[in-house]
Amino acid sequence: MKIHFDLSRETNPYNRTALQERIAESAEHAPASVQVVDGDPDAADWIIDPVPAHQTFRGPYFSDTGLGGQRASRTLTWDPGDFPTGRRRGFYCSLPRTLFDPRRHRSFCYLIRYNPFIAPFPPGDATYLWGFSGSVTSPLRARLFSRLAPSARDGTGLLRQTASLFHAMADPASDPAKQAFAEDIRRCQFVICPRGNGVSSVRIFEVLEAGRVPVILSDALVPPACVDWDACALRVPESDLPRLPVIIAAHREEYSRRAEAARREWERCFSPSGLLPTLAGEIRALETASNRSTLPMLPPGARYLVRLLPFLAKTRLKALVRRVRSGWKR
Repeated sequence: MKIHFDLSRETNPYNRTALQERIAESAEHAPASVQVVDGDPDAADWIIDPVPAHQTFRGPYFSDTGLGGQRASRTLTWDPGDFPTGRRRGFYCSLPRTLFDPRRHRSFCYLIRYNPFIAPFPPGDATYLWGFSGSVTSPLRARLFSRLAPSARDGTGLLRQTASLFHAMADPASDPAKQAFAEDIRRCQFVICPRGNGVSSVRIFEVLEAGRVPVILSDALVPPACVDWDACALRVPESDLPRLPVIIAAHREEYSRRAEAARREWERCFSPSGLLPTLAGEIRALETASNRSTLPMLPPGARYLVRLLPFLAKTRLKALVRRVRSGWKR
């Protein structure tokens, strides 16, 4: 399979460099059956667009600034955004279950690896049973800090609230904070991965890479089907958040087995040697699930819009609240 990554719309220098580096590294380690085509997209079987389109209403459809015309039928998005609509066929990191259509969508990892200090840590380095460090980017995370603080005081768990690093990713001054985050993961056997702005979180994949056990706390998340989550993770309903320490303690003896499986799954699916073969397999699965000759660009009308409109209203409200809070802080 020949794959072309279209980076023509990426204007952020940091993102563009990070994308190019991971694509090049994966291409170097990929088997001969999967090739990355540079230059001419017409020489590729599939075109991957890893830059989220501006998805706004225009008549009955959405506007789209990606590749189109004859290439549209073999162009797939790879959308890492927190609030995707799912209008375009392809791969999504954070598409909510209510908008997810297996004929059009596949869940997948984030293409950019944001923290260079994440590494496969020795299992014995973990001195805490569970832990979470991060910023409050959702009501669920706010509840997590308030409900789990008493349990963390006994020394079993690590709980640390931090500032958001999202807008400082390209700044070398953020390296100490990234190192501290990686150190927190290293010291925990089970790492709590609650939803953030979107229903997913890049920390899920960082925890797998580190060889720790992710505890996924996001009811709306559709996790990537390529991973054996039953072997390497715990999936806990959001309503069980107050019981998390007890639930995790019940799985204490499974740490070594699940941590080994977590690292194995990351190597198999998302490592430099595994990423492109896994992507090719997911493309084939998507191609099989979707009848490209009859399936329209936009999912069938009323049912999709009924699900989409509340989602868009909710994201707009959340953006407004964040702007108001930002103004208060200033």
